[in-house]
Amino acid sequence: RMKGQADDYTQQALDAKQQAADMTKAAEAANQDADSKLYSAQQHTRSAKDLRLRAKKALQQAKELEQQASSETSAAQASRREAQSELGQASDLLSRQALLEGRSTSRAEAAAKAEQKALSTMKESRLCFDL
Repeated sequence: RMKGQADDYTQQALDAKQQAADMTKAAEAANQDADSKLYSAQQHTRSAKDLRLRAKKALQQAKELEQQASSETSAAQASRREAQSELGQASDLLSRQALLEGRSTSRAEAAAKAEQKALSTMKESRLCFDL
């Protein structure tokens, strides 16, 4: 009878040993799965950090481009104002030139009339001398 009990205990011990081995394998698999998930999470963290860094760089470049565009816009507006001023000055000069040309034309016409009158007077005086 003792031998039967000993066999039972032995079988129970073997079963417990098998259960412990199964549990160890399950724990090792769970640990490996956790390691794999941890590695994957670390990869995602690295990717997220890289994306964040690239986003910061892109934002900085966008701000620099915006500043450059603003400066170029200001310069273009200043150039436009300067061109409008020069255009106004040119228009004034053209008006003055036209006015001066008009006066010159009027003077030339008056001189031509005076010359014509003088010629006419000279012709009349010659006719008088000829008589």
